[in-house]
Amino acid sequence: MNPEIFREYDIRGLNEELDDDTAGRIGMAYGTIIRKSFAAKKTSANRDGKKSENTKPGPGNLFPTVAVGMDNRASSPAIAQALIRGITSTCVNVVFVGEVTTPELYYAVHKL
Repeated sequence: MNPEIFREYDIRGLNEELDDDTAGRIGMAYGTIIRKSFAAKKTSANRDGKKSENTKPGPGNLFPTVAVGMDNRASSPAIAQALIRGITSTCVNVVFVGEVTTPELYYAVHKL
């Protein structure tokens, strides 16, 4: 994996650098980080006697949820699918918002 694809706020690479396998591994790594962070927050909240922020019934109480979007490049659907497979393999839910602009994805992320 080429470390130069990682930027401050995103990941950018050519098709050879950012293929399905790389996207899947990035998804697994990201999902693992999100899952551990979610578990730590729930443990901390329970220890402090606070209620969990998510009081809605359903899987959101057990598993964190993230948003995934893509741009309009021809390679984006395959990369997005591989990324989602990697994320969901770590027991993190994904809301796929489809082809969106960066501000629209940021909006979705903050609404979850």
